Amino acid sequence: MKKLLLIATLSICSIVYSQTQTFYYTKKLKDLKTYVNNVYKSDSTIIKSYVKNSQNGKIYPLKTTDVYDEYGDMIYENIYQILEKDKKIVYIKQLLYYWAEGIPFNESSYEYYFDENKNLIGVKKSTFNSYGDFKDISYNIEYVLNNKLGKLEKTSNYYAKGDKIVDSKSKDVKIADKDGMIKNSIKFLNNITIRDLEGFMKKEKIKYYK
Repeated sequence: MKKLLLIATLSICSIVYSQTQTFYYTKKLKDLKTYVNNVYKSDSTIIKSYVKNSQNGKIYPLKTTDVYDEYGDMIYENIYQILEKDKKIVYIKQLLYYWAEGIPFNESSYEYYFDENKNLIGVKKSTFNSYGDFKDISYNIEYVLNNKLGKLEKTSNYYAKGDKIVDSKSKDVKIADKDGMIKNSIKFLNNITIRDLEGFMKKEKIKYYK
């Protein structure tokens, strides 16, 4: 009887430990996202920004959010935002732009989250479109590190403004995706990899993450 109780206890402990390992980074990522959001709301000045010149491939620091004011008619497709915590990079956001009639439009973004041990624990890739009275629909591909499996696990959904999940066949999604404004960008979200981030970090001599 004692042996059976011991086996049952060990089994329960094993299950609890397994679940804890599986969702370990889910909790860390949630806390980190809260920290990042609070910084953007309260003190965004501590976020370092860079812009990549599409014509010469060079990367320049940004003191403000106005590229034109700082660099004139520079043609760019990428802006990077970096946040440190305790002198360690914990967040990098890459904003992607396309140009129409000489005006840059931001349609996609890629967000990378790191823990204090330099592990990439989460990624969020988004493409979005606005329609009607400032209504937004976005398509997000998100990854979170599964500590037990040692790999990033993927989920994807459409969201309405306010992070509310909406059905891909809903009226709002169909309106926002008129002429493929969202769906045409989804394939590019799948194609962008961590190598793009690594290339940027190497050029900027930012510590290399593995």
